[in-house]
Amino acid sequence: MAGVELFSDSPRFESLHVSMLTVFSLTTLESWSLIMGELMPNHPYCWIFFVSYILIAAYLIMNLIVGIIVEGLQKANNDEICANNSDTIDANIDYLVELTTRIKQMRTKERKENK
Repeated sequence: MAGVELFSDSPRFESLHVSMLTVFSLTTLESWSLIMGELMPNHPYCWIFFVSYILIAAYLIMNLIVGIIVEGLQKANNDEICANNSDTIDANIDYLVELTTRIKQMRTKERKENK
């Protein structure tokens, strides 16, 4: 919206949908210097808009990407920990079952010897 208001005499900001395409191009850092160069003769202070927009957009996008990567790594780590814990729990249960059967066998053997 700001681009349409500020630079409406430029073909890159003549309407809202063209302006949105231009702003998307700025967000991806694709030929932003060419777009700014086209506007500089008529709008010498347009660099303020471009630099501030690029800094803000790049900062937000980089934070989103880093956040998605960190969240994915945490989820993978949690899944791995849960898988390892379930294997350990199963092994412990098997060991406890074996111990209880040995104890029962020893008790029955002891009872037979005491009689």
